[in-house]
Order: sequence, then structure tokens, then C-alpha cells
Amino acid sequence: MLSIHVFWDGLLYWLYWTTKIKHHGGKGVGIRIRPQYSSPSEHPENGDLRDLYRPIFQKHQVDIVLQAHDHNYQRTIPLNMIKRQANPYVTDNNAKNYEDRVGSVYVTVGTGGAALHKLNGKAPYVAAQYMGFGFLDISITSNGENLTSSFYASSDDTVRDRFTLIK
Repeated sequence: MLSIHVFWDGLLYWLYWTTKIKHHGGKGVGIRIRPQYSSPSEHPENGDLRDLYRPIFQKHQVDIVLQAHDHNYQRTIPLNMIKRQANPYVTDNNAKNYEDRVGSVYVTVGTGGAALHKLNGKAPYVAAQYMGFGFLDISITSNGENLTSSFYASSDDTVRDRFTLIK
């Protein structure tokens, strides 16, 4: 499913039905521009967008939400929210492998070439973060049951983060 940074009733309708249709088995992927969950950096978490999209992502069990806007790499552990609350509910503290978990993993990948944004600390629900250029490789295997994500540093092609979602 794909969403863009606007507030249209039509967009919400489209997002709702896209996630509903796409969630008949396999992995659900959401794409967002502004970060909904992140460590302190250039752009703060956007609570309004989080409150707007979170119920749709949760209802349709979206596995991974890709976000950008901050020029660094960050990945959360699976998060779930109950209505409007200040902090997300952590559903799995395992830092690398998540099996039959509840909640979405939020990944910020703003590492494509623009000036990097400094990380000013680490949010308690962020499992990994990296300030450097790089790219994210996502592989979906086992008939859509496994999603493995690897973040590679552009400078030397080393894996800086890797995690697996298993249904």
C-alpha cells in the first residue's frame, strides 16, 4: 500500500481499501514520507499523521511501514498503539527476528544522498539506527510468509541492520 503526505478524504478511503485488499495473506507494507516513530533528529515524530494512519495499519495488520524525511536510518521493534497515548506499546523486544507478532515495524530510510541528519539520542522503541549513506534491501520469501530486510552502508557494503518478520 502506498500513501502520500496529504490529508484527503479520498486518500484515506483509498488507503483503507488498499490495505484491506492487500491483506489477504502475505506481507502488508505501508509507505509514509514523514516519520511517525523515530529517534530525535531533524524532523520530529508526526503525531497527527500517526493518529491518522495508525488505526488503518493496525486494523489490516501492516507488517512494515517505510518512512523517510529524516536523512538517516532507523528501525523500531514491532509497535502497537491503543487509541491516543504518548508512547507506543512494544509488542516484541527481540531485536532481530519477529514471529507471529502484533504491531508494525517502522523503518526510516532517508539515506540516499542528501546531507545527513544528526541523531540526537535514541528512542526506547528504536532497535537500530545509523547515520550514514546506504540502502535497504527487502526480500519476501516462503510464499509471502517471511520478510527479511537488510540495510547496507554504501561506503563498504556492510550490513548495518538486518531483521526478519515471520508469519
